[in-house]
Amino acid sequence: MEVPQLQNSIRMCNENRTGLHASADWITIRINMAREGGNGVKKNHIAMGLLVMMAFATGIWWYFRPAVLGNINHASTEPETSVSTISFSGEAGDRIKLSFQSTIENGNLDIVVCDAKGTVVKELDRAKRLETFVTLDDTDTYTLEADYRDFIGNFQITVYKES
Repeated sequence: MEVPQLQNSIRMCNENRTGLHASADWITIRINMAREGGNGVKKNHIAMGLLVMMAFATGIWWYFRPAVLGNINHASTEPETSVSTISFSGEAGDRIKLSFQSTIENGNLDIVVCDAKGTVVKELDRAKRLETFVTLDDTDTYTLEADYRDFIGNFQITVYKES
């Protein structure tokens, strides 16, 4: 059916049935928009909906993102031997994420998590990049320890508490 014929049909319905008046006006507006090549209103509604959804998703991520408990960053260009530590509090059942990356040109690097008594809770594997998790058995103060010997290179370790 051609656009003018459709408009005439709508006008006839509008004259015969007053309840269709609002619907007929809406359809006429949509036909005129289509004739002008514009779905601008529809595109604006879609864009606005996507924007609202992205804002909502960002808000949810921001609320539930893992809390950073601490980090160690170290770089050396000459052989170095030392121990870097950070402490963090944890409760029994907390899920802790350890994110690690390194570039080791020389020497050794050992990374462990210990409880307050010095008992090793988690030993990180040697790798260039690693993400691993540990669930804490006790409410305690824990220590992340990076022990490096004759070390040349860099490393970064971040400790997160998962929500």
